[in-house]
Amino acid sequence: MKTHFRNLLYLILVFLNILSLSSCSQDEQLDTNPLKSNYKEGLMTYYDYIAEMARPMAPGTVLIQNNSTIYYQQPEEEDKGIIISATADSPIYPIHFFDDNGSPLDIINTTDSQLTERLYGKHLKYAIDNKSYSLYTPQLLYVKEPDYALKPGSTITWNTDAKNEKGVVIWLTYKPTTQMRWDIMEKNRNYITEGWVVEDKGSYVFTEENLEKLPNGAQINLFILRTNFAYNGLKKPSVIVYSMLSTECLLQK
Repeated sequence: MKTHFRNLLYLILVFLNILSLSSCSQDEQLDTNPLKSNYKEGLMTYYDYIAEMARPMAPGTVLIQNNSTIYYQQPEEEDKGIIISATADSPIYPIHFFDDNGSPLDIINTTDSQLTERLYGKHLKYAIDNKSYSLYTPQLLYVKEPDYALKPGSTITWNTDAKNEKGVVIWLTYKPTTQMRWDIMEKNRNYITEGWVVEDKGSYVFTEENLEKLPNGAQINLFILRTNFAYNGLKKPSVIVYSMLSTECLLQK
């Protein structure tokens, strides 16, 4: 469960080309969402996420992550591949985590898979500089395996989280270097990513507009992610938590 934190930025760039969310605080409001969203449902946009996560973070920042493919997701198993990591640098104000009874909780060095599972769908309590905070960690994502052919009208379905007010991030990525057909790669040599944020209602139907910039007949990587994020500037550590699933599709328009 423990991994070197120097891969944090790389991992985040991979799972969203960068992303983040805001948090709730018990005693003090952190600077978690300075961006003004123009999304009609009040959610941050995909590009808001990119800008948000691009900001530098303080030493001691903690990342709680769960990555898998839709095909290999294993909801019945206790150990769901959750990884918890933190920067090796000594933060000015380290984070201290606590359980529901107020007892100290060492989530960084734990080997208890059941403990890490219980981190999702809960309000994670922690303290920085003797001030207490609580970050809601959205439930782990479970997604029904979609059809291999991705077309307008295709649906992606997942388990909902009624407490998640920040939506679900969905994006599609085209990579010329992974195409099976030479003609598609030859005509489309640039990487393409199309992403958007939707309400956590359990399903989304792809539209022609979602797919219009992606080359027809191409192998496409589909990602879906649910997250929350407490950004606390350059001196105090931040907390990031996410659950992400992915699969490969064949685009047919």
